[in-house]
Amino acid sequence: MALLANDEYLQNTDKLLGVKNIYILWVIMLCELFTVWLILIKPWERLTFICIFLLGTGFIIYRVTSKLGGFAATCPCIGNMGKALGLSPQTEGFILSFIATWLFISGALLLWYKPFRLNVKH
Repeated sequence: MALLANDEYLQNTDKLLGVKNIYILWVIMLCELFTVWLILIKPWERLTFICIFLLGTGFIIYRVTSKLGGFAATCPCIGNMGKALGLSPQTEGFILSFIATWLFISGALLLWYKPFRLNVKH
């Protein structure tokens, strides 16, 4: 039954972007994988910091816009994890907002501090 609900979610069109949810999730997944690859291969490169910053920025913009628009910004994969852990939707929303904010601030600080000033070895 949960599989059917996830399939329905994936085939629905996102109210904010006007694109099927499955395509949005694929693009986000590829961006996240690229960022992780950069972190592993070139952890102190400017492009890595930009990708971290852009991921956080995108997540924050989407969450704020969907909140202001009055429609949900949840994903069944996160929702299933929240249910398994017994989290309320409010707690789940707080955690997702915290992660988005953390990525945004971390990326911004890395870009601003420029780790080469900290004598980080490449």
